[in-house]
Amino acid sequence: MLRKDALVVMLVGISGFQIALAAGAPWGSVAWGGQRSGVLPTGLRTASGITAIVLLVVASMLAGRLVGPIGRRRVLLGVAIYFTLGIIANAASRSRLEAVIWAPVCAIGAALAWSEFRAGRLSTAVG
Repeated sequence: MLRKDALVVMLVGISGFQIALAAGAPWGSVAWGGQRSGVLPTGLRTASGITAIVLLVVASMLAGRLVGPIGRRRVLLGVAIYFTLGIIANAASRSRLEAVIWAPVCAIGAALAWSEFRAGRLSTAVG
């Protein structure tokens, strides 16, 4: 249960970062490949806004407010894959700062998500 709660908090926190980017925070060097310092261009700010909404919906699903247990399990698998791919993408970023910040964040998210996913499989098999 604590893993799921930590994962929800993490998704909400990342959503907050994306909202800040969409609102014009000058953090372009640590987002979207880190190729633009300062405020992101309009297209990437829009993408950050959409990303924030998606992350909040996913967090709500995991918290159990929008889907049932089977839906939450599917969402959890998607989150685990998302964070796993995020490790690779962020580690490969041309922005050293982005790689140093976001690859470990994604690693923590992936560990939480895969652990929670596996725990669900074990409880289903046992129960």
